[in-house]
Amino acid sequence: MRRKVNLAEFQDRPITVFIGKQSGELNIPLARLDVTILAGFAHTSILVEGQPRYDAEPVSVRKDDDIVAMIARVLRDG
Repeated sequence: MRRKVNLAEFQDRPITVFIGKQSGELNIPLARLDVTILAGFAHTSILVEGQPRYDAEPVSVRKDDDIVAMIARVLRDG
């Protein structure tokens, strides 16, 4: 179940999102996203093991966004 998070509460505060997959009882990390929301835009650095850091293009954060919607937009448009 997705829980709505008011992203305005995270203005100027870092958010870290881990993306992984589950294999049996193991959680295998795939990527880490470090996000900072400034002036209505999410600025995101994406880290994947064995790859250089990627700084995605900033994407707008909408008032009705939850963290999943925002991260999906970063991955799609950033």
